[in-house]
Amino acid sequence: MGLIVDDVEEVAQIDGADIAPPPDMEALSSAYLLGVAKTGAGMVLLLNAERLWQRSV
Repeated sequence: MGLIVDDVEEVAQIDGADIAPPPDMEALSSAYLLGVAKTGAGMVLLLNAERLWQRSV
């Protein structure tokens, strides 16, 4: 399985110490998030790609 995107704006290297657990959000299930990283540009949500492509049985 692959992922096709229209544009990649930035590739960042994030230190594990800068990643916090995902917050509880009603609009987005935290099951699909690995965490939240703070960067110089703001906050970045880290998606759990493996979980996004899992099929429910």
